[in-house]
Amino acid sequence: MGLFKPAWKSKNEEKALKAVKKMTDETKLARVALEAWSHEARIKAVNKLTNQTLLADVAKNAISSVVRKAAIEKITAQGILVDIAKNFTDNYFFNAWEIRTIAVKKLTDQAIIAYIAKNDKTIDVRKRAVDKLTDQSILADIALTDRDYDVRKKAFNKLTDQVMLAHVAKNANNSDVRMAALEKLSDPHILCEIAETEKDSAIRAGATVRLLKVFNESNNINIVPETLMKYVIKELNYHTADLLLKEIIALANNNPVLLKSFFPSVKTKLAGLHGDNPHIDTKHTDQSVQKSPIYYGDGWSSSDCEHTDYRHIDTEHADINKGKEYLAKFPPFFND
Repeated sequence: MGLFKPAWKSKNEEKALKAVKKMTDETKLARVALEAWSHEARIKAVNKLTNQTLLADVAKNAISSVVRKAAIEKITAQGILVDIAKNFTDNYFFNAWEIRTIAVKKLTDQAIIAYIAKNDKTIDVRKRAVDKLTDQSILADIALTDRDYDVRKKAFNKLTDQVMLAHVAKNANNSDVRMAALEKLSDPHILCEIAETEKDSAIRAGATVRLLKVFNESNNINIVPETLMKYVIKELNYHTADLLLKEIIALANNNPVLLKSFFPSVKTKLAGLHGDNPHIDTKHTDQSVQKSPIYYGDGWSSSDCEHTDYRHIDTEHADINKGKEYLAKFPPFFND
């Protein structure tokens, strides 16, 4: 009892390694992987293992993270990988998420990968699962609902399906995500629908800009010019002018005949644009209502006013030359 310690348990690493080299019994090799004093002996034992169940035991129970990772990397049985990916949880000695991450990397079943992507509690595991996902509807759902920004972004970046991108553009809570989805859209019918029905003016303008860009890049005959220009004129204002103007001018250079026929309306809209200078309009507001202080970006406050706020263009102090600056950017013959 205890008089004859196996050579693989020796603290002499060379002796332990020689013993492992001679071993062929996989049950004993698994024991070495879990119990040997020598780290190199444990790794060598793992490298000789082929039995999937024994490798799973080592992956779950070895103290060393290096040994656990070496074991999980040798597992190919999908059933075992699924079990580890779904059920292997942290214990007193180590965090299990690293092993789950490697297991997910080796999974092939998209339904299981989707389950992990939606349900694992660890961000890195969910990100790895998203890397493996191909189902566009599930990616769209994760892009909209995951609680972590990085996971949502990774799922969004994998979206290519136009219907799913439209779903994100219409339903994401974050306006930046909605704009990013618009940038990936190229289907004119979907973009027209958003430009027509969207309540958020910034998203409508974004869809219109994208429509112009798609038209300029491909001269897409699926976009009716009258429809395109209807949205352009509708969304063209001081706040959207800089965004829209780049593509309108590109249209002027690429297809001058087309824009020339619509230019009077564009010109009228641009000519009326001037700098926005909000203020309290005491002439048209309700003088009887006490309003809480309203603070603008420049520090100005309406706290001394006893009426509701009515913000509008202050033409007395606004930059009335703004529209002329925009018109000057067009090819000369447009302004003849």
